[in-house]
Amino acid sequence: MTTGALRELLACPRCDAPLAEGGTVWRCAGCDVDFPHVAGIPWLFAEPNAALDEWRGRLHFSLQKLERERQQIAAALAGPSLRPTTRARLDGLERATRDHEVRLRALLAPVELEQRSATYETYLALRTRLPPDQGLTTYYPNIHRDWCWGETENNASFETLATALRDVPPRRACRLAGELKYGISCSSIVTSPKPFSSNAARHSSSP
Repeated sequence: MTTGALRELLACPRCDAPLAEGGTVWRCAGCDVDFPHVAGIPWLFAEPNAALDEWRGRLHFSLQKLERERQQIAAALAGPSLRPTTRARLDGLERATRDHEVRLRALLAPVELEQRSATYETYLALRTRLPPDQGLTTYYPNIHRDWCWGETENNASFETLATALRDVPPRRACRLAGELKYGISCSSIVTSPKPFSSNAARHSSSP
């Protein structure tokens, strides 16, 4: 989209007046407010600088939380009594978490998070909110939980639940039971068996 076409669409969020382009900002002459660009996207908030500062804090906190979790995984890896499969899973999780942090930091580079210096503890004390649940990091824990176990543990989980749910009528159980009943390969969604699954298998045929 050309600058001219974009100008026809944009309006000040405070007074609804047209905006004028001014280099790296869009400007409302009536409100005397400049709206910055973030990665080329107009940052149209009523208080643009305050909103940008808030989001920098929230995203910086999110990165610090991610690094905190990686450190906790690394500490668990240092334990002397881990089983080989547990150690392999934690090692994969630690590497994946580190890689995700690097990629996420690069993706958020236009927001200039390096301007923030607050510590993880400071964000907790200030009750800084993380980004909304339905957002960039919504399913992040599930990705690592479900995909870093490896085929050995995935197959073991599959066999365990397949056995438990073998006699469950699909129409009366959850979708997972139906998929297992008909032998569909779905190991990626059965890597975390919980008591609910066993209870569903045990009681789903009850009146």
